[in-house]
Amino acid sequence: MAFSTSRMIFGGLVLAAFSISGCTEECTEVGCTDSITVTFDRDIPRDYTVEITFNGVKGTADCTQATNPGNEEVEVPVSGLDGNTLLCRPNGALLQGAPEEVVFTFTFAGGGVAEVALAPKYNSVTPNGEECGPVCDQSEVEVALPADG
Repeated sequence: MAFSTSRMIFGGLVLAAFSISGCTEECTEVGCTDSITVTFDRDIPRDYTVEITFNGVKGTADCTQATNPGNEEVEVPVSGLDGNTLLCRPNGALLQGAPEEVVFTFTFAGGGVAEVALAPKYNSVTPNGEECGPVCDQSEVEVALPADG
């Protein structure tokens, strides 16, 4: 009987320690990034450039997927927007950051231009749970590609 009593006392002490610390869950360390994703309703030409106006500041990115055979996505720097990168995809792009207003102008190899102007609505994402960081703002928009795009 004394053995059972000491187990109960130990279990009670452990439970009390967790209650005092306020720890309700263990946090993982999954990261996330503020971002906006533009997805077209169909695949776009493999080579294109994107001019981006991010809260009034212009930058450009070259998405040359043809020089990276086999890759579905290519990450490139955005010149003019220090620290930002663009993830070029077969049917659009993902831009790091959470601008209040953004304009994407896609110019496709072989001709065709698509302009997408947005005031995005963001969703807060908490990949490790609401009580754990980080919190990232992410938005996704699907756009019908113009016939000449």
